[in-house]
Amino acid sequence: MEKLLVKTAVYTFILSFSVFFVWIDRVKTVKDSSGMYSGVEIPYAQFFFNITHHAIVTTLIILAGVCFVMILRKYKN
Repeated sequence: MEKLLVKTAVYTFILSFSVFFVWIDRVKTVKDSSGMYSGVEIPYAQFFFNITHHAIVTTLIILAGVCFVMILRKYKN
């Protein structure tokens, strides 16, 4: 049971970190009050912090779901 939770956590974190690394943009386009567009670049430290934050939240949600399914299976049998 613990082995399943640890493997799920590790693999979910690695997969979600990789997906968010590709999915989240580091440079955003912003429209200012005069109607002009400009690019806003997020520093690398904040970028990796955001990715890590999203990966941890995703991992915790998936782990909660796995725990819920394991508890349901335990009480069902």
